[in-house]
This record gives sequence, C-alpha cells and structure tokens, in this order.
Amino acid sequence: MKKILALCLMIVLSMSLLTSCSINTYKPISIKYQNSDYAPYPDGEHKTLLVDLLNNSKWHNDVAKCDCDYTVIMKNDREIFYHSECGTFIDYDFNKSLTVSEEDRVKLNAYFVDSICRSEVHFFDENNRCTACGYKLSK
Repeated sequence: MKKILALCLMIVLSMSLLTSCSINTYKPISIKYQNSDYAPYPDGEHKTLLVDLLNNSKWHNDVAKCDCDYTVIMKNDREIFYHSECGTFIDYDFNKSLTVSEEDRVKLNAYFVDSICRSEVHFFDENNRCTACGYKLSK
C-alpha cells in the first residue's frame, strides 16, 4: 500500500513539473508594435534567434523598469513585452526580465520592424508616418 501511495505521489509530482515547464517555454506566434494590430511572427533565422534567447538565456527575477514598445504573443496566449531601446524583455506573468546583448538587440529590432512592415500592420503618428518603419501614408 505504501509503495502504491509513493508511486502515485511521484506521478503527481512529475506531471506538475512537466506542466510547469511547458508553461514557461516561449513559442512566439505574433508580434505587435505599440497600438498596431498583431502581425504573424514568420519562421526563419530571426525567429530561431528569438526562441533561443527567450528559452536559453538567464532571466532575472525582477521586472525591469523600462517602457515597452513591442508585445510578443506566445503559442499559449501569454504575452511578453520588449523595449527596443534597451533590449529588455519583460514577463509579467513570471515577474522576470531578460536584457539581451547589444548585437542581439540590433538584430531583433531590425527583424521586429521588418515583420511589422511586411505584414502591412502599421501604426501612424499625427503626421501620417509609420512609427515602426517611417513609411509616409499618402492622402
């Protein structure tokens, strides 16, 4: 009886650990810039870079005090936020942040802008200029 109880306890603990790990795995599916609509996040080298950074980097157990101009939506509908000026991701659900290297920040910023513009999702300022790519909307 004790062996069966111990086995059941091990199964329950194993299942809870596996579930918590999958919740904390980042799988980006879309991105948005400020108040724009969501753009699909295309596959490719830069998506691989983002997935590797999010899943294999050292996150800090705090929330960085910076603005965020991008929102990345994950496969499980979770959102993480990104500030392009300092290269910081913030995960409010798990109260943690990640700041990437300058080289990775430059790559990600270029890719985020490209992803937004290729999807024809733009956010225009009062001068009808896209705040992501600088495209001027003609009247």
